[in-house]
Amino acid sequence: YAYEDTLAEKKLELVVDYDASGADLFPAPKTVQDVAVKSGTVPTLSPIYAGSTKDTISFANLKLNVTYTDGSSAEKSPTALYYGNAGATASAGLTAISGSLKATTAMDGKTVYAEYTEGSVTKLISVGTLGVQQDTIDSIALGTGNSFTTSYTVGGTLKTDGIRVAIVYKSGDRYSAIAPTDFATRGLELVFDNSTTLPTSLALTDSGKKVSVRVKNDTSKSVDIGTITVQNATAKDFTIGGTLEATSTYGAKTVGELLANISAELTMSDNSKETKTGYAAVTGAGITITVAAGDNTQYTNASDKLKAGTYTVKAEGMGKTKEHATKLTVNPLAGAATVTAGIDKIYDGTTAYTAAKIAVTNKVGSDVVELVPTYTYADKNAGSKTLTIAYKLEGAAKDNYTTTGATLPTTATGDITTKELTVAN
Repeated sequence: YAYEDTLAEKKLELVVDYDASGADLFPAPKTVQDVAVKSGTVPTLSPIYAGSTKDTISFANLKLNVTYTDGSSAEKSPTALYYGNAGATASAGLTAISGSLKATTAMDGKTVYAEYTEGSVTKLISVGTLGVQQDTIDSIALGTGNSFTTSYTVGGTLKTDGIRVAIVYKSGDRYSAIAPTDFATRGLELVFDNSTTLPTSLALTDSGKKVSVRVKNDTSKSVDIGTITVQNATAKDFTIGGTLEATSTYGAKTVGELLANISAELTMSDNSKETKTGYAAVTGAGITITVAAGDNTQYTNASDKLKAGTYTVKAEGMGKTKEHATKLTVNPLAGAATVTAGIDKIYDGTTAYTAAKIAVTNKVGSDVVELVPTYTYADKNAGSKTLTIAYKLEGAAKDNYTTTGATLPTTATGDITTKELTVAN
């Protein structure tokens, strides 16, 4: 700068110098003018989605060409990465990518963006569009640890939780033990007799049907798991119980009536339990009921009537013998009879009177049993007397009867008449 000071005026003079080349000695500051993707640095944006590491997209090698207002350029890495809907001009509303991106089918069709910031300038550019492809299954086979139950009983439920299949994807991914809980996400489906609807309760008609696993979108790819058999459950064990009529009287009830409430809990071949209640139901389940006396007399028919005595109830079936905790006691029947009340005899010097046997009026069926009374006069002398009466039973069925508790007279009246004398010549 040159400055002159005169009395007449003040004058300011600016002198700008420049070099011979004509270059600007005071250039404007350099700023980012444009950003573009460097050719060949964009990763493949068409990943296969199968849930493996092969689905991860790395942007580590992505480079940008940054040009400046002074005409210069430089290679730079993005300062941030995003993905979202097409047409974005700012990062707001986009999803950030932290160096790599593990693809999902929800990303299909989304745009990848690279952002570059330098100084006060931020540029957001589109890198490309994601075309996420669902990997397809190339083959399917029985998997490691596969376990499938093929034998069932009527009413049973198909057991599929132990099924395991192995699959190979076209991408090369392999899985050796896919469980049914993952079939849906892997595009697989369980098939029962060519139907994807599984039975809730198996019937005899289901025997011989096949269970398989197939690929949903390519049903030609499948693997047979097994063919099931269905049969009626059979009892393999039992316990005997129920309330028995422990005490009864001879002739009053049959075996079936005494055991009317007997029960058996059956353990079936499929380990389920079934309870049978009643004599007919228990014997109908293949269990033989035997009522045995101490003398080894045995009754096996419901219509049998037990003789007086004590009995053990045994149940036999499935190769096993079980004994009921309750024993049966059959008490003798108190015999009934019509007894002559008036008894007379001629004096014979004794107090005894021998009477005819008396029929038992309440005998059971064709039992052979009779009541034998014994009369005893108060004394042996002639006159009107009171007699005492004692009884005993006779006949083949006598042990089934008793005089105890019977309604029989124990006294009677009678006369001992005088004996006529015979005088010798």
